[in-house]
Amino acid sequence: NQISALRDRHLKYHSKLVTYSPSNSEKMEEEIKEQTEGYETDEVEDLIFDKLKMASLSADDAKLLEKYPNLSKLSFNGVGLKSLGNFPKVEKLIALELNDNKLSGDFKTLSNCPNLMTLSLGGNPIKEIDNLKDLASLTNLERLDLVQCPVTEVEEYTTKVFGMFKELAALDGKDKDGNEVESEDELEDEGEEDEELDEEDDDEEGEGEEGDEDEGEGEDEEEGDEEYDNEEDDESDEDVPEPTKKKQKTG
Repeated sequence: NQISALRDRHLKYHSKLVTYSPSNSEKMEEEIKEQTEGYETDEVEDLIFDKLKMASLSADDAKLLEKYPNLSKLSFNGVGLKSLGNFPKVEKLIALELNDNKLSGDFKTLSNCPNLMTLSLGGNPIKEIDNLKDLASLTNLERLDLVQCPVTEVEEYTTKVFGMFKELAALDGKDKDGNEVESEDELEDEGEEDEELDEEDDDEEGEGEEGDEDEGEGEDEEEGDEEYDNEEDDESDEDVPEPTKKKQKTG
């Protein structure tokens, strides 16, 4: 009986224990530490949180992100966001990726990012044009991605969305006339390729100049050898004695 009683007490005690699980804020902080190791806060420009899972951002999350004044890109793709409440005030942010979440509207907090130029909302349950009206405050928006959102099926979707943003240059990767517009990543890749080609051309030109110099040196050496041979010939001519005249016998 005593053993049974002790066992019951042991089970009751352990049933009250709760396994510790880190909060989303703690997970975000850990992710930031990993991505920013070796950098000062004002040197950090990009932060990617696509591995995390969260329904919304907390006030602590916002404070944590606001420590990085020069953030230019944030990514929360596929993390399960249902709301953008407590979105941080990041004035230098120019690119925000929120693809494949559960956002249907209420984007007022994005006004905290007045310089935002690229916004990706593809794969979210945005159904109506009116759900996008909060984005009108983003007067610098140039690229908007709503691919695989139900709103893309709305009549005159393209015309209506372009009419909302004066600076918009690309909607779902196309301009208002339906022409493909290269993404920033593609433009960067092309720029890197051009730089590599320029470097290769410079290397080839450098090799060509070296070859010309080598040829010039070879010609100079040959001319020097010829001059040296001519000098030796002149010296040998001077050393040769003039032929002596034979005396005539007198009778």
